Amino acid sequence: MITGASRGVQGEHAERAVYLTDGAIEVAGQALMPGQMAVVGKGDVCVTALAPSTVMALGGEAVGERFIFWNFESSSKTRVQQAKEDWKQGRMKLPDGDHAEFTPLPEGRNNGAGGRA
Repeated sequence: MITGASRGVQGEHAERAVYLTDGAIEVAGQALMPGQMAVVGKGDVCVTALAPSTVMALGGEAVGERFIFWNFESSSKTRVQQAKEDWKQGRMKLPDGDHAEFTPLPEGRNNGAGGRA
């Protein structure tokens, strides 16, 4: 977008956001800097370039109920439980270059897969 340009983000999708890769923009009166994302509510929203900017608008329909525990997220409680067990048993590949230290699965508070996104 060129400085001063405005574009509308239509409210046709349930979940929407605007992400700024470079430049500076204002989304519904809120300034964003590069690397920031604005999650926008229902209704049409105006995006205005405060400087030459590259912007991505994204969104769509909700994916449904999600369950979260620590770093695991799924639409299935069973899959979250399996991921927890796989982590405990060392069956998950750790990232290349970041596998020297193992972080144990957190125990205690909300240790089930009942947390919702």
